[in-house]
Amino acid sequence: MYYARAFCHRRAVEQLGNRWVDGIVVQPEQKIEIKKWYSIVRHPVYFSNLLLSIGTNLFFSLITAIFTGIIYFIAANNRASKEEQLLIQHIPQYEEYRKKTPAKLLPKPSEFFKMLFTDFRNWY
Repeated sequence: MYYARAFCHRRAVEQLGNRWVDGIVVQPEQKIEIKKWYSIVRHPVYFSNLLLSIGTNLFFSLITAIFTGIIYFIAANNRASKEEQLLIQHIPQYEEYRKKTPAKLLPKPSEFFKMLFTDFRNWY
């Protein structure tokens, strides 16, 4: 789980390149990323952090992993919602992207594993 998270996170951030920022901002002339990881989940970095949260806490106990996973999911979902409100206001194409990519934080497992193996094979 940890390695899947690390790979997903790294590739999603690499895909954004210099457009990656820590805060909630819309950059001038920002475009929507719709390929690779962003084609299966709108917020792959948050998804990868959720995997990290659950995977790391599995070392302690299943209850801890579930609890921290739920807490992180709620926090990430709240932040992603704020980001999406800002993107909808400033980038008209974002609404269409939301319709094409319905997974906000949790991609379908089949799509996740397909992307993980395909992207890893192409990257390595």
